[in-house]
Amino acid sequence: MIKADRAHKVTDGSRNVLVGVLITVGLALGAVNGLLQERAAARLSPTDDRSVIIGGSMRRLGLITVVALAIAVVARPLGWITFIGLAVYQLLTLAAALGAAAKEARTG
Repeated sequence: MIKADRAHKVTDGSRNVLVGVLITVGLALGAVNGLLQERAAARLSPTDDRSVIIGGSMRRLGLITVVALAIAVVARPLGWITFIGLAVYQLLTLAAALGAAAKEARTG
C-alpha cells in the first residue's frame, strides 16, 4: 500500500512539472509571436496595402496556432494548457499597453 501511495505522489509531481512546462511553452509561443509582430511592423512601409498587413498577421497567427495545436495533441491530455500560457501572455501584453496608454494620457 505504501509503494502505491509513493508512486501516486511521483505521478502527481511529474504532472505538475508538465503543467509548468506547458504554460512556459505557451508563454514562449506568445513571445515568439510578439517578436515576429515587431519584425513585421519594422518592415512595413507607408505605401503597403492593408491586405499585406492582414495577410502577414494571418500567416503569423496561423503558424502560432498550428504549433500550439500540435503541442496540445502530442502532450495529451494536458496539452491544452499551452493555450493558457498564450492567453496569459496576451493579457500581460494588453496590461502593459494599457499602462503605457494611461501614462501617456495623464502626462498629455
